[in-house]
Formats: sequence, C-alpha cells, structure tokens
Amino acid sequence: MLEKTYSKIVNCLFVLLVFAAAGVGQNESLRLVVNAGHLKNITGAAFSPDGNFYATVDEFEVILWETATRRELRSFPVVDDGASVSFSADGTLLAAEADKGVLVWETKTGKIVQFLKSDSKPVFGGSGKYLAAVHRGDINLYDAKTFEPRATLAAADETSAERIVLSADEKTLFMVESNTDSVFRFEMRNDGSVSAVEFFQNGLWM
Repeated sequence: MLEKTYSKIVNCLFVLLVFAAAGVGQNESLRLVVNAGHLKNITGAAFSPDGNFYATVDEFEVILWETATRRELRSFPVVDDGASVSFSADGTLLAAEADKGVLVWETKTGKIVQFLKSDSKPVFGGSGKYLAAVHRGDINLYDAKTFEPRATLAAADETSAERIVLSADEKTLFMVESNTDSVFRFEMRNDGSVSAVEFFQNGLWM
C-alpha cells in the first residue's frame, strides 16, 4: 500500500514537470516548488481575523498558510504536544500550545515574543484585550499586548478546564469543564475584574 502511494506521488510530480517544461522558454529556468505540509496528524486550526491566512498545528509544528493560494508561508516549531492555535485580533501574533507552555510568535517574522509557562489551549479575544489560556485546570487571563497577568478563573473542585471561548467583544467568557460536563459563564467588567455568573449542567442554566 505504501509503495503504491509513493508511486502515485512520483507519477504526479513527473506529470507536473512535463506540463511545466512545456511552458518554459529557452532562456528560462524550470523550478518546482513542493509544499510538504504536515508530517503528523493535524490537531488544531484557526483563521486569521481578516480571513487572508490560516494556521494548522500538529505535535511538532504550526504552519501558516495563505488562504487564497493555499501556499505555505512559514512554519513555527512547537517541540511537542501542539494541540491548539489562535490569532490575535489584528492578526500580527499567533499563539499555540507547545511543550509545557504556550508560545506566541510574530506572524510576519516568526520571532518568538512570549512563552507562558505551564499554560495550554490559548485563545486570543476578538477585540484585542485578552489572551486566555488553561493553567493546571484553571484559566489565566493575560493582557494581549504586554502579556501581564490580569485574572485567574478557578475551576470547581476536582474539575479542569477543557476549552475556552471568548465572545467577540471580550465581555463574556465560557469555560468548558471536562470532568463534570459543565459550562461556566464569566463576565468581564470594565475595571478588569471577572465574576462567575452561571453555569450549564444537565441541560439547564443554574
């Protein structure tokens, strides 16, 4: 089965070379560009806010793609256990779950600008105020520009946050807990404080 797959790939590349060579003049050189993409299973994906780019992540790397052309633009190593990825509100930053923390890069240069130790499952807010991440079952809120801590939202006893969802205006945050199948709703106030409002369990808001 593997030999047949490799044979098909080689045949496809040969056909591409033939068609490409037919359109190349005597004074032009032939150049074949192949985007290898991911070598492991993709575990997460996200579009940039303007829709011009998207990112995919596996356990070793994050790849940034151009939406219109599906061209690979840049890759970012995550070392291990990559599972989720998120763009900042202006699309200039990209956060991804990495080994023992969250890495944040500049999308244009690939430069690492921040490492948040012991955090995972990063989510940027839609208005550019917060970066939320799971920290040992709880949720940490950071300033999306300075990465200074803003608040910690504690999960209930013997539970852990599995997923975070921030509303577009960043005034509401939902936390999904894996052990109790509950959804907690938090309100973010203008003074930077956060309060738990209600939670959803067994089909009902409490």
